[in-house]
Amino acid sequence: MYKGTNIYINKVDFEDCFSTKFTNSKDISIVELTAATFEFPNWIKALFYIRNKAVVLFGLQNDISSSGMKNLQNMHCVEGEDFGIFNVKKKTNDTIVMFAGDKHLDAIFVVERRKENNNYFVSFETIVQFNNKLGNFYFFFVKPFHKLIVYYLVNRIKTKYNNK
Repeated sequence: MYKGTNIYINKVDFEDCFSTKFTNSKDISIVELTAATFEFPNWIKALFYIRNKAVVLFGLQNDISSSGMKNLQNMHCVEGEDFGIFNVKKKTNDTIVMFAGDKHLDAIFVVERRKENNNYFVSFETIVQFNNKLGNFYFFFVKPFHKLIVYYLVNRIKTKYNNK
């Protein structure tokens, strides 16, 4: 688990981490890897569209989609920058920590990269704290889609950058 979690949330109700390894001779920044993660294909955009329509009834944030994200080419991931529903809390050369929260749940998304020679090791971690029963109820239905989407995005990062 990301070591700075307790700065942003009090308890961990859900956590997962997906990682990948690939080889690439060029220097790929943590910002580029993070931006590539949010380049959603149409099937993910469709899932977010359905989710956004449903959650309005519960008062949850309803702009999770690539249309809710700023232009990915202009993303700098500086601390304090808003990126869709996320706010960048920390950025180093190898880590970006983003936070999103509302009255129902708080979420941290951490992208970490390690480079050894031309080998990249990249991990994508999600940490969630439920703030009330509605947050827990909501996440019960979202969790399978979250796992499917993040798994897909991580594998797409490997496909996009491996041996190029």
